[in-house]
Amino acid sequence: MDIINQCEGFISVLDVEMDGAVANVYQSSIQEMFTTKTPEDVMNAVRAEVERVKAEQK
Repeated sequence: MDIINQCEGFISVLDVEMDGAVANVYQSSIQEMFTTKTPEDVMNAVRAEVERVKAEQK
């Protein structure tokens, strides 16, 4: 991350930095935010998936 943060003209895309399962929830939830989900719903879904992934890694 330090190298990425020092780059000039580089755009860090959040979902590239996350676990694949979390990125999937993030991407699908963002799409649903335009129809049925609130931003809070999106973040709750992402947080829940992060917790699930963390528990699996123990």
